[in-house]
Formats: sequence, C-alpha cells, structure tokens
Amino acid sequence: MQSTHLPPIHWRRCVAPKVIGLLEHQSKNGNVRISELGILAHMAANCPEGSILFEIGTFDGRTTLNLVINAPQRCRIFTLDLHPDTEPRYVPATGELHFVDKPTPGMR
Repeated sequence: MQSTHLPPIHWRRCVAPKVIGLLEHQSKNGNVRISELGILAHMAANCPEGSILFEIGTFDGRTTLNLVINAPQRCRIFTLDLHPDTEPRYVPATGELHFVDKPTPGMR
C-alpha cells in the first residue's frame, strides 16, 4: 500500500460560519463527543441544498437527529446500521457489547 500523508487543516477552514442548534446534549458511551457533534452539525449546515448525507453506524440516532435539524431542508439523510439479528463477524470485546446489543438502532 502507498503511504498517504495529508496536511492537517482546522475544520473551520472547511466551512462557512453558520448558526447551528444541538439537541440531546447528554451523551452515552457510544455517542460522539459534544465537540464532534457540533462539528458534524456545522458541516451539515454547510451542505448545499439537495445534498445527500450518509451516516454509517447509527448508534442511537443522536448524530442523525442533529444532522437533520442543521442540514438544509431539502437534504436527504440516510443512516446504515447492522440489523439487530446480525451476528458480528468478529467477537466484540466485553466493553463493546452494548454497541451491538441495543434495543433499536437509531431509537432517538
């Protein structure tokens, strides 16, 4: 494989300043940090009208909820998570079982 080195860049240089809103401030183990949630919401707010956003790994829907309230109205947002009956290919560590054994993906 070819080694790739990308220059670091601050996320604020990638987006125009926008006012964002954040819902569900309290997080659970498995959610992104509030700072990451803010950055993702800011990125969503900067998407062009009609964009498609795609989230892989819908823990409980907190990130998706915040993408929805910050993206332009005509954006489409899709999420992908394994079906609850899907057996993981690799055995999760004991501390990671709650990421897989959850009542409903995206329950928020």
